[in-house]
Amino acid sequence: MTDFPGIAEQEILQEENYDANDPQQVNVARARAGRRKKKSLKVVQALMEHEDGREWLYMLLVTTDVFRTSYVFGEPAEGTAFREGKRFVGLQLLSDMRKAAPDKFGVMLGECEAKKLSPLFPPNGLE
Repeated sequence: MTDFPGIAEQEILQEENYDANDPQQVNVARARAGRRKKKSLKVVQALMEHEDGREWLYMLLVTTDVFRTSYVFGEPAEGTAFREGKRFVGLQLLSDMRKAAPDKFGVMLGECEAKKLSPLFPPNGLE
């Protein structure tokens, strides 16, 4: 049986110990990052193929406040910074969803609107 956590740990250690001045090591690191990104997009694509997966991803977008502003008038900047960090994670996911399954993104929005799943689609169109 393959030790995936061990392999991942080895890859992380290798990434931490490369010389950014060495073009060959930089190319290896870029190739590794590209492979990791392709794997991530395949996972997102697989989730987007199923209605339950689309709903789950959509709720992650809602949870990370992708569809809201991070700024709250009168609140300290730290609160805005925290919400922007959370929102950034959601924006990365949103980008991956649109890359991995652009044809399913609109389907997801339609399904979630029909189910009134989030503040983006409140009952009666009012919040």
